[in-house]
Amino acid sequence: MTHIDRSGACFFTRGAESLGAIQNVYEVVNRNYERKPVILTTNRPFKEWNEVFPNATCIVTLLDRLLHHADVTAIEGDSYRMRESEQETAARRRKK
Repeated sequence: MTHIDRSGACFFTRGAESLGAIQNVYEVVNRNYERKPVILTTNRPFKEWNEVFPNATCIVTLLDRLLHHADVTAIEGDSYRMRESEQETAARRRKK
């Protein structure tokens, strides 16, 4: 099994870095396609991937391979990581 965690992190890079990030994800998915399970976590819906990676020609193929035989689970609600970060920031401000 392959787990690609926080793939949304590559959405914050731009230019050549962004293209390289999505190509790395593509290579992992392509290598494991119909051989091993792939778990991918992201904070962006698939429909936004073309907007974030406008020059990546592999997006359609990547999504096709990711979603073929897939069980997609969308979790609605506030991000646990975001809430924790906000609490830590508030605690630091109170200490000042």
